[in-house]
Amino acid sequence: DAWVKQIKSELRRKYRLITMDLRGMGDSDKPTDPNQYISPLLADDVDAVLTSFGVERVVLVAHSYAAAAAVPYMLISNLFLGTNKVAGFVAIAPAHAGVSGLNVTPDALNLFVSQFSLVDEAFIQSNKDFITMSYAPQKAPKGEAKDILAADLIVPGSVRLAILTAPAVVPPGFVEGFLSGLVTTYGIKTLFIYGQEDKVLITSSFEYLHGLVAGSQIISYPNQGHLLMFSNREVFNQDLMNFVDSLHLSGSDYDNDEYDDE
Repeated sequence: DAWVKQIKSELRRKYRLITMDLRGMGDSDKPTDPNQYISPLLADDVDAVLTSFGVERVVLVAHSYAAAAAVPYMLISNLFLGTNKVAGFVAIAPAHAGVSGLNVTPDALNLFVSQFSLVDEAFIQSNKDFITMSYAPQKAPKGEAKDILAADLIVPGSVRLAILTAPAVVPPGFVEGFLSGLVTTYGIKTLFIYGQEDKVLITSSFEYLHGLVAGSQIISYPNQGHLLMFSNREVFNQDLMNFVDSLHLSGSDYDNDEYDDE
């Protein structure tokens, strides 16, 4: 659901697009044990999807929390398995639990934490408020916001609590050390994209990550918030296409099915 504006675009005519429901979300299983959301398991999920589809070379595109799966996958596949399949990494407003802590804004964190115990109407309203925050400073189109809300409500408070309290099995300093050589050491071209008015995550953290990952690129969108692949989709899709084209990947495994522009 998060990528419908990319699936229904020219990107699908040019590339093979594979989307996945992270564990705890969408149609994936929803364990309530925090130990089921540790980074090695999230990395295994990414590997399972790529293996299932027979993917040998991939550009990982991760928005917000999805970086918690993408980064461990790259770390484990490069440092421990020697099976790197990643040609490029696009981090869109990535959530980051670094040496200086979690990069969530206080308002977003308070709203998220409140959802652990809310039920019924209060839970629905809290999710509506979070969607409004994610679109800000833009206003969410009513139909679009309704679809996102429906997807959000699939994830119960108990699962959200488990995700947020999952134990860190890899020290943040070790992860940041790996990220520092993502481009120069491991050859994974990296692009950061974020909205300058993001109300969910601390925008200075994106510039910090850009500085940390030597050789990375960064694009920021003025007057855009956290859900920029919706609110700024035409510009975002073009920037994503330009980045993938710059990698000069070859292959004929494309998904050129017809799509509905609407």
